Amino acid sequence: PRSSNDYDQTPLALDPQTQLYGPILFQGTRFQRIRALHRLDDVQCDFTTEERDAEDFILGDPYARDALLQSLQLCAVPDQCLPVHIGRWEIADPANNVARARQNRSTITKKTEDTYVGDVCSTDEAGIVLEELTDYHAKILGRREDWPCASELAATARPSIGSGEEETWSTNSCFYTLDDAGPRGQVIFAFRFPLTFRDSANPLRTVYFTKFAEWMGKARELSGMLQADFHRRLFETFGEGLFGGVTNSFETTILGRAGHSDVIEGRIWMEHCNETEYTATCEWRRLPFTGGPVERIGMTRMQTSSVQILGHGLARPAPWPDDFYEFLVGMKPKRDVAAPLTSLSESLATVETGDPLWSASGRELKPLANREIFSTSLEDSNLVGNLYFGNYSVWQGRLRDKFLYGLDRTCFDASQVGGQLECLFFGTRHLREAMPFDEVEVSMYLSALYKGAADLWFEYHRVDADGGREKLAVGEHRVALVSADGRATETIEWPEPVRSGFERLIAASAFAEKTRESA
Repeated sequence: PRSSNDYDQTPLALDPQTQLYGPILFQGTRFQRIRALHRLDDVQCDFTTEERDAEDFILGDPYARDALLQSLQLCAVPDQCLPVHIGRWEIADPANNVARARQNRSTITKKTEDTYVGDVCSTDEAGIVLEELTDYHAKILGRREDWPCASELAATARPSIGSGEEETWSTNSCFYTLDDAGPRGQVIFAFRFPLTFRDSANPLRTVYFTKFAEWMGKARELSGMLQADFHRRLFETFGEGLFGGVTNSFETTILGRAGHSDVIEGRIWMEHCNETEYTATCEWRRLPFTGGPVERIGMTRMQTSSVQILGHGLARPAPWPDDFYEFLVGMKPKRDVAAPLTSLSESLATVETGDPLWSASGRELKPLANREIFSTSLEDSNLVGNLYFGNYSVWQGRLRDKFLYGLDRTCFDASQVGGQLECLFFGTRHLREAMPFDEVEVSMYLSALYKGAADLWFEYHRVDADGGREKLAVGEHRVALVSADGRATETIEWPEPVRSGFERLIAASAFAEKTRESA
């Protein structure tokens, strides 16, 4: 039969992905099929849903069908409800389950002290009825004082969110998800934030490299933000001190600059996951605050594993908590072959370091350039209780800058060298965990020298009062002196004091190697 619904095709100024899922509706990514609302009040909800091919299911796409049940909740706000009874559910043709958009109407017909009763009618775009629910009961669990009523929700302004090459910043578009948008069809979680004075610490007032590690931690830990109940449970679970997620490895390739008056967008997706670990990639984009071309400024890859915490500094591998593992599985790749990323400008991607003038090879010792012991405290820790992985990047920056500043201060004066130091790549591999109040010795070595760049190697050890040392992690870092405009494809040559300082290190290392061999 054909529905007699007077269905208005004009969508309301409301984005279901960011303003319904998470804030109001608790459903996970696979169940998020409401694509637009066309009418919403305390009696009626007209909405569009997405139905997908579902050959593996006898009655068609169950996730699109779940969206029909979700709709009554939108009329009932600020009461929070759960389905408890359906009097009759009629499906016109179970075999007719092709991918398409559906037009739906949910109507509340009765309300008692603890229950909403209603009907739902779902049609195709021609108005042909596909299925109907009658005598649908949703039990009231409680009233959410922080939720708007239906008419207030309908009036909410739509955030400006897009995936094109021109973007305009909106404070309402801080968090959102993009279904099937990853290189291998993964769900992407994205978040946006404006840069502040503290972020733009480089001489050219651009972002200091350690910020990428700080942002990656937020991307990893906020990726469940749009599922409010899950996000809360996740933090409660890891905050109990029984289970934790520890960083195995972290690496970032920096492809562009960002600074004051820019907005950063991180897009994180899952590359791999199993019961005890996962690997995620995050793409970093620069969005000018007032609108304009988008630039890709970095790519980060991180592997995290699950542990059971046995005591202070003691842990062993363990499976992820069940609901967190279910969340990870929902973000897994859906195909084997990766599609290319969107073509965007990458201003530092073309910087060429040229062939190395010297590199450590074979058994040759890497010359020690700098070493320092850092005293840690609770400020360096996190919810799980160990030292946060971002500290290791901060220590790289401290040793690198102190060493180069000691050789020639002009490296940090853009007006004198015509550019600034840029980290083009950095990363760490963690061998064991450190804890607050540990003394951590960080050593920086030169592994390769170029005419305007250097590759650095880092080693991290826990040291105790009697001189004992235990290796915690190793790290890599490529630093280059790059022109101020960022358009040059070659680096600026090191100032003479810096080049001479590196050469002295190399000569001392060669002498030490000969002495060791002759001994």
